[in-house]
Amino acid sequence: MENYTPRLKYDKVVWEFPMEGWIKVNTDGASRGNPGRSSIGFCLRDASGEVKYAMGREITEGSNNEAEAVAILEALRICRILNYSHIWLQTDSMLMKNSIEGTWKPPWFLTALFNLSILTAVFIVTVSQEEKDELLHEDGDFRM
Repeated sequence: MENYTPRLKYDKVVWEFPMEGWIKVNTDGASRGNPGRSSIGFCLRDASGEVKYAMGREITEGSNNEAEAVAILEALRICRILNYSHIWLQTDSMLMKNSIEGTWKPPWFLTALFNLSILTAVFIVTVSQEEKDELLHEDGDFRM
């Protein structure tokens, strides 16, 4: 065992620029424990990659899925305030992506938080899913 060297796996991830006239919104939510202490973060960038707005903060205790949903809600609230209507929403939550697109039936907590059909009435939304960050361990601690 003393000669063992773990094999490192890595994937190159490249941030893609949104089209002209669109805002790209990258969101994330996390909880330490499930449910547990939770936080959210999001970033809005324009077609040139310039950060238009960014925020990260602690929210009420909840599940990781609730934190993902609140991150998206907060980001879209800011988009509405800033009069952005063409939104490319990128999340690492497959649940949120498929619920917003209507592929999956949203879970009860998600329908309690917001009406997904309102999204398409207020915004032109394209949703994509990015891979989960492999550095974030399940207990919320970063691995180095």
